[in-house]
Amino acid sequence: MKKRVKAALRHQYQSLSLEILLDDDFDAVIEEIALYHEERNKGTWLTQELIDTWKTLHRMGHAHTVSVYVDDVLVGGLYFTSVGRMVYGESMFSRATDTSKLALAALGAFCACVNLPLIDCQMPSEHTVRLGAQIFSGDYFLTINRALSQTVDFNWHRAKGISLIPFMEKR
Repeated sequence: MKKRVKAALRHQYQSLSLEILLDDDFDAVIEEIALYHEERNKGTWLTQELIDTWKTLHRMGHAHTVSVYVDDVLVGGLYFTSVGRMVYGESMFSRATDTSKLALAALGAFCACVNLPLIDCQMPSEHTVRLGAQIFSGDYFLTINRALSQTVDFNWHRAKGISLIPFMEKR
């Protein structure tokens, strides 16, 4: 991942152009995630009704995405929600090696720079732990979650469409 992140800082992925954007195309990302899980698992929990609900939540400002483009093609990304200063990772997809990891690393760097101190990744995985995830006891998590979710919301509209690569440079 270190090599992949260093290349990302140069806006490159295997000598092709790379961009990582916040809230660029929510609809495309969530539809790709549903398709990705359908293909991998022969089914998905992301029914059309849920997808439509998530799209509504996005329009209301509660659900967000990170999109990874290689040569202007969407190849990876994730979606998440935010309440107060708390961020909740939901799901991701990758059509090219490590692109979902790049999305998560970019989101983590952005959150660190704008005082969003915690991303709940729900279930630890090998790659979230490699990217710095820590496992908290339920009581400790609930205490932190309560405090962060009751603070003033981050203004996501102000950050719509920005490149997250500069935030990775700072981290």
